[in-house]
Amino acid sequence: MLRKTTFMTKIGPAVQALPQDRSGGVALLFGLTAIILLQIGGGVLDVARAHSQKTLAQQALDSSVLTLMSNLVSTNNFSQSKTLAEGFISQNMNTAEGWKWDIGQVESTGTHMSVVVTGTKQHPTYFLRLIGIDNIPLKVQSHGAVTVRPMSVAVVPDISWSMNQGGRMAGLKAALTDFSASFFSMSPLFLDKLQLSMVPYAGNVNISKYDKAVPLLTNWEYGVNPQKPYPYQFFHYLREMPIAEGSIRRTEKVKTKKDLTFFVVREFIREKNNWKYTTTVDTERPWTGCLQVKESELVNDDLLAKAGSEPMPPTAWAGVLECPPVESRLEANIRSKAEFDDISAKFNIGYGTSHDIGMLWALRVLSPNWATFFGLEARPWNSDLYPKYVILLSDGQSRSLFQAGDQTYRSDPRTTVDLNRVCTALKDKGVTIIGITYEYNGYLPEVEDCASPEYAYHADTLNVGQVFKEIAEKIKNTNTRLTH
Repeated sequence: MLRKTTFMTKIGPAVQALPQDRSGGVALLFGLTAIILLQIGGGVLDVARAHSQKTLAQQALDSSVLTLMSNLVSTNNFSQSKTLAEGFISQNMNTAEGWKWDIGQVESTGTHMSVVVTGTKQHPTYFLRLIGIDNIPLKVQSHGAVTVRPMSVAVVPDISWSMNQGGRMAGLKAALTDFSASFFSMSPLFLDKLQLSMVPYAGNVNISKYDKAVPLLTNWEYGVNPQKPYPYQFFHYLREMPIAEGSIRRTEKVKTKKDLTFFVVREFIREKNNWKYTTTVDTERPWTGCLQVKESELVNDDLLAKAGSEPMPPTAWAGVLECPPVESRLEANIRSKAEFDDISAKFNIGYGTSHDIGMLWALRVLSPNWATFFGLEARPWNSDLYPKYVILLSDGQSRSLFQAGDQTYRSDPRTTVDLNRVCTALKDKGVTIIGITYEYNGYLPEVEDCASPEYAYHADTLNVGQVFKEIAEKIKNTNTRLTH
């Protein structure tokens, strides 16, 4: 029995200890596994936090780069745009701590500008540092590009006699200065592609700056009213026109001592195989810059739809200065703010209000068919690559009705009909028309109906400057394409 007991005594503890050793090993194994799993889980959490931080930074960076490029186009001030972008990044992130931003230099080619912005950060860990990984390096990058399409813009301001009232002309001149300050702040890269024209109008538009205007005078279809002739401000009867059998009227040049050229319309009759002068029917002034091309040319150029039986009537009448003075003539392709402001400052009051004629010449200055006339690049209609705008301002309804006895050349209803024709033609050709009703008490359908949807404005002398600034910014922003 003693041996048996001894055996059990020796064997017993060993047998009893075996489960204890297994339990400790398993516990140790589980402990090590838990630590490893904790480290792995913590590492995953560290990585997830780092990824979230990177995603947030990338989104903020993308938005900031677009802000940078948009501001750069508007201000042409890279330092200001850079500061704005950095502030925008911080605003759009929960925390910008630890990030370093590298805003590269702006590269310019053609009508494009681009910049690359890079952000780097050493993201601190909590769990991975237990295995010696203190930081996770993060890097985000965004490529910002902006394309400004070559724009064509025609500013069409009313300079009629009513603009001389209530400080309207002074307000307009100041507003155009505000417009140019905003508009010409764009990068020179894009201004080089801009075609900006000024088309001031009263009863007509003065185009005397352009050499090619004079040959167009031979196409003038209208003459004096034979029942009650009055002098016009533009040439007519430049070809012989028989008025009855054996009789003819023709235009002849007459030069004065001051070397000014006048034109007289003389009537001749046929006697014994010779033409005999009988009388001077009409004495005409020198051409001062205004004319309207015959309607058949407009139709042939596919600029306007046919009006029916009547062409557009003449736009000047006897003795009335319907033609704006030379200081207020049409100017195409204005190249600088200083030039634009100088043109605006010299505006001189005209007479009458022919919205249709002002818009007709706006159509011509934007037309690829008239590009050589104005010395411009021919840019196609209805092209997304070449956006075109007209800014029409008026302070009142058309006032083109001039009568003398039985003679009437234009009427207010007819000018409205012709304005609708021109505005419809422009909009059909993809042109955006911006209409400004200026200091007018009530609804001005001529301007508001002409404007493109959501582009009709009302202004007075107090806010017209702000209206023009808003228009300048709207055109720039609409015309700017920002991409990553």
